[in-house]
Amino acid sequence: MSKPIGKFTIYYKPPLTASRQGRLYRNYVQGSWLVAFGHYHNKSQWSRLSRMSNRGIVNLLVQERRFMGHRYKRSLEDSSYGAITGIAVKHFMSQEDSSETAYKEPSNYASQLSKIYRVIEASIKDGTAYDDNGYSIYIDTLEACRRYNGITLASNLIEQEPLETIDGEYTRFYNLGRENSHYRGDSVEGEPISLAITEDIYYCEACSFCEYEDTHDLTFVDCEDGYICSDCISEYVSCDSCDYYLHHGDSYNRGDNYYCESCYDETRTAIQSYSYTPDLHFYDYRASKIVSLSYNERKKSKVPFYGVELEVEVEGGSKTEYAEHITTYGGYQEKYFYCKEDGSLSDGFEICFMPMTFNAMKNLNLYEAIFKYRGSNKLQSYNTSSCGIHIHINREAFTDHHLFKFISFIHEFKSFVYLISQRKKVSELNNYAKFNNSFKDRAKKSMVASIKDKKSRMSSDSTIDKHSTTRYGDKYVPVNLQHTNTIEVRIFKGNLLEDSFRKNVEFVDSLYYFTKNNPIYSLKIGNYISHCRNEKKIYPNLIGYLDKNESRVKEILNFPLAVPSGLDY
Repeated sequence: MSKPIGKFTIYYKPPLTASRQGRLYRNYVQGSWLVAFGHYHNKSQWSRLSRMSNRGIVNLLVQERRFMGHRYKRSLEDSSYGAITGIAVKHFMSQEDSSETAYKEPSNYASQLSKIYRVIEASIKDGTAYDDNGYSIYIDTLEACRRYNGITLASNLIEQEPLETIDGEYTRFYNLGRENSHYRGDSVEGEPISLAITEDIYYCEACSFCEYEDTHDLTFVDCEDGYICSDCISEYVSCDSCDYYLHHGDSYNRGDNYYCESCYDETRTAIQSYSYTPDLHFYDYRASKIVSLSYNERKKSKVPFYGVELEVEVEGGSKTEYAEHITTYGGYQEKYFYCKEDGSLSDGFEICFMPMTFNAMKNLNLYEAIFKYRGSNKLQSYNTSSCGIHIHINREAFTDHHLFKFISFIHEFKSFVYLISQRKKVSELNNYAKFNNSFKDRAKKSMVASIKDKKSRMSSDSTIDKHSTTRYGDKYVPVNLQHTNTIEVRIFKGNLLEDSFRKNVEFVDSLYYFTKNNPIYSLKIGNYISHCRNEKKIYPNLIGYLDKNESRVKEILNFPLAVPSGLDY
């Protein structure tokens, strides 16, 4: 590039009062300060500039596309283009000071511009503005102003002597490598580094390490939204599911795998698929404690085992955390409960009880295990339209005849069953436990056929099951007979109140013994309630519920075969 053949300056003089405007001058006048200067490289350019107003020249120099845009460097290097080189400030007066004299005070930019001008003028006088290798203080300064957002940085660094930086730039605008800084794997602490790569600096968010231009020894860590050096990365782990980096203390581990909170929730095994069945543990209450029974002990047991399915919706909090707490109650995973998905629920899960005797369940601390998580912003069951309670009874506890009596009572006394179920609407029974008058008769025929078949084969086959094996009917009925190993009572509304929940279990147990120990002609509502009252200590929640609903119970006793309005049967 050819040397400039001339220069120009623009000075600004503030007004005498704030209500007036200041003026621009080509030369210094008393009370003015420098706001623009430049150099021209041919006479035609100077001729053009001489015809422009002072304001026009300032505007020309502050328009980035005309002066500091992507074409400017090519223009400077091509003297035939007639380019000018120069710098101007947009804000002449102080922008921060709100005092009455603020309009008379120069802005920081104006002060910085004067410093840059003095250094360039001094370099011209002492012959250091150019050298034989093509260095130009004009190009160097303008590059710094253009690339690094104005003149502040240029004014801070312009008094440095030009030199070659570690990244191969020859410039006076450089910084020294900071403590523990690196470039391409090598330490550059205290070494000159051009502004070009100073812009591309990456810091370790945990220590003083920094690296220029690339991230050779750094890893981007999501939780810091920044980089971590190889010495500090051991404090962080990568989620084994989504590769999200997070601090070790904020991670969740399962075995040898680490997860972020979101993936840990998603990958937890506390909520299994709907088809899941674990290794079942059978419990009884013996010697004042709940014990797990061996296979032989279970086979010798003369009492039924109950397995409850309690459906819940999650109204607030983490679904998997609730399931984790419930499934690990008792000291280890799935000791007393396991949880499964259920497609009938909106955002909930099904709590499944391990099979246990009535006494074992009666002595299990269900509040600590489950019911303490009940709340408007926690788990809900009763105040939903989707949740129910299903109580399974092992088939080995029933003969075909006993099972028929059990089913007959439930189908016969629909109003009483509706009261016990605590269903809010009859339609819920229609949807989830639909009565069907012909079901009982068809089930009876199936059971009679099963009894006859067993009798005909027992003389020659001692392995024939004596208990009920009849599988019949639909799923969505009061007593579901489709399961191989259990029968399922489906009448109950979901409930997380402990007395209501235990009332349901007590109803099933009391009905089991009432129908077992009485002939079919004695299966009357009055007889059943008397049976329960005689066992009040065993069934306190059931008796309490009947007492609270005394008027409805009296009505049912007067009309035991009445059918609730709207019930399909």
